[in-house]
Order: sequence, then C-alpha cells, then structure tokens
Amino acid sequence: MKKTVALAISGGIDSAVSAYLLKELGYEVLGIHYKFWTWANASSDLQDTKNKSIKNIKEKIGIQIKIQDYSYFFKKTVVDNFLSELSKGRTPNPCVICNPLVKFKLLKDFADKAKINHISTGHYARVENDIDGCSRLLKGIDNQKDQSYMLCYLNQEILSRTIFPLGNRYKREIYDLGKNLRLQAIELKESQDLCFINADNYKHFLGESIPHAVFPGGIVNTSGETIGQHKGLAYYTIGQRKGIKVPAEKPYYVLRKDIKRNQLVIGNRNELGTDTMMVINPNWIHHKPKTLTNCDVKIRYRSPSVSCTLEKMNKKTYQVKLTRKLPDITPGQYAVFYTGDEVLGGGKISHDLNVYE
Repeated sequence: MKKTVALAISGGIDSAVSAYLLKELGYEVLGIHYKFWTWANASSDLQDTKNKSIKNIKEKIGIQIKIQDYSYFFKKTVVDNFLSELSKGRTPNPCVICNPLVKFKLLKDFADKAKINHISTGHYARVENDIDGCSRLLKGIDNQKDQSYMLCYLNQEILSRTIFPLGNRYKREIYDLGKNLRLQAIELKESQDLCFINADNYKHFLGESIPHAVFPGGIVNTSGETIGQHKGLAYYTIGQRKGIKVPAEKPYYVLRKDIKRNQLVIGNRNELGTDTMMVINPNWIHHKPKTLTNCDVKIRYRSPSVSCTLEKMNKKTYQVKLTRKLPDITPGQYAVFYTGDEVLGGGKISHDLNVYE
C-alpha cells in the first residue's frame, strides 16, 4: 500500500522541492496551500505570484494541491497576538506562535480528516524517533538555513508524524534542484519580513492597528533625564541603535521600554545587556530538564548559541544564567535551548527578573 503524506505548500522553492523529494521517497503527496490574512494595504502581487507558482508545482511535480482560506483564524491567532504583545512593550516573534497554533495544527487537522498519517513542511530541520517512541527535534544540517528555532513549540503528537525532507540538505542544493525541475518557485523572493505586512508599510500598519501604543513620548537616559522624543514605543526594540536620533559623542542604544511612563530608556553600549534572564511558559519537546541543567541557548533566530545554566524557579518560570552578557535580550522574543543539535524546548523571555508572570 502506497504511503501518503499531507504537505504544506507555500508556493516557494522549499515546499515545492519537498514535494518532489517526498515523491522520490515513494510517498503519494497531497499538497495543502493555506491562504492567511494580510493587511488590506499590503501588496497583492505576492499572492498572485504564489498562485502561478502553485499551478506550476502541480504540473511539474504531478501532485494535487488543495487551497483553503483560513484568513480569519490566522488574524485572530497570530496577528492579534502580535499587536497585543507590541502594546505591552514586548517584541513578539509571530512565527514561533504560528507554527504550533496555525500551520501545523491545520495540517494535522486536515490529515486526520483525510486519514493520512504523515504530515510534512519545507522547514530545514530534522526529526529522529527513539526506540522508546519519543521524537527528537534536531537542527537542519545547513547552519545558514536551520529553522529548528522556529519549531520550539511543537509537541510529540506533531513531531511523531512529521517528515522534514530538507533537514539533511543544503539550500544551494534545493535551489539547483528546483531550477532543474523548471519550477517557477525559484523566482519567488524569500521574505525576511512579516508575512502579513510589507516592511515599507510597517509603521503605517501599527499606527492604524494599535494607535494607543504608538503615540510620542520622552526619551530618557539612565539618570531619568529627558534628552529627546520617541515616535511610539512599539517602533523600537532592545539593543536598537538606528532611528533613536539623539545626538551624542557615542551612539545610543535602546536599553528598555517603560510602558507606564511611555518612555524609551537609552544608554551607551556598555550599559546594554545582562547575563541573566527569565523564561516563562516553556515547551519541552522530549522531556522536562532537571532542576539545574547545563545547555546552550539562542535568543533570536539568527543569533549564535551561548552556553547557559537553566534553573527551574516554579512550574512556569525558569531562570537562565549565561556564560557572558548578551546585549539584545528582548522581552517577547523566545529563548530556545539546545544540547548539541537537539532542541530541548523553548519559552518566552520575560520582562522582569523579579516578577514571575
């Protein structure tokens, strides 16, 4: 009996080549393309290009692709959470939330209804299954493309059914394969921005969506002296240097955001950073760590790993002691923990070292 897999098709090169590789492995591939909400003022050109690419994938790879619209669900689950986090002074990462609550959830739900056991995406990551039945999430072998960070909130139920065809391959290889297959997907530029808004319209989008969080206020130094005016706290993030526009001999950096006073606190580089942070509401993929655990941590998708000690404070809170100060530890972003190539899990970075949210 032929194996069947439900594959999320974005229209881009990675999911397109994933379809080809899965067929090469002997799977019958059923592609699913989800339409998600985009801001009304964002360009529609991208979706038109995706539609042409999806048609091309169907023809060149020879698979069926179903298109389903989940715009409202995506808006309520991802975009509204993104705006809420910004309003609270945090810098959210919507992709980490979207993967477990939207993309993989919808893919699993579809597979369940269609009685398909396996699901798949074009992420650069790997899954290994132990003899005891547990699934481990590992980094993709291409360090430049590894996306395991973004998958830190997946669970055993999802991972046990997931196939990542690109985990053992390099991006250059995938691009070349797509070119040889004459896939139009190679023409789609990979976005580094939010999928629901164009970068050029980011401030306009926030001004329209959360006007209460983007009104001007004071820029203060660490002594509390007002030395400038900011345009709205939601426009800034910890460690930011550009865009502050306060003249000084040495460049200023954003140290923190005071939501209650609507103040942006800035300082010199030597005032930036800490070697301790709190992480809340963690997800542990394989098993919960011991009370005191030595591991590595990444605080951003593209940031290098840093050695740390992970200490459980209560059921929902862990204290992380780093081996060196990091300048851009940012509330709302995610700390993802590793042992070698394995993802242990991850959690949201909290505002306050002394407040367990």
